[in-house]
Amino acid sequence: MLQHTTDRRMMRVIGKEPVADGVVALTLADTDGGQVPRWEPGAHIDLVLDDDTIRQYSLCGEESDPTALRVAVLRERDGRGGSRQVHERIREGDVLPIIGPRNNFPLVEGSEYLFIAAVSASRR
Repeated sequence: MLQHTTDRRMMRVIGKEPVADGVVALTLADTDGGQVPRWEPGAHIDLVLDDDTIRQYSLCGEESDPTALRVAVLRERDGRGGSRQVHERIREGDVLPIIGPRNNFPLVEGSEYLFIAAVSASRR
């Protein structure tokens, strides 16, 4: 099982690419070239964008990749500014503190699963 952490660690942005309309993916690597923390589906990290802005993003990509973490960030027009910072200010080569990964809702083994997705009324 994944060990949950609240420790901050420095990560370098090694990739930033648009992946959908209004969505960019950030690929993060350890600044010292070491392995990134292990994670499992459902886990997220906190990006520390500045002294007042910490935002949680779900990890995506290959959890078996020991060299990188990846998050996708939707630009929220009516948000509080975190996604705008990611889209406008963060560049390849930047170093960011992260907290995590952690998974508050780990997937429990089962014979079948039912996933339900929803969109908030404000997003329509």
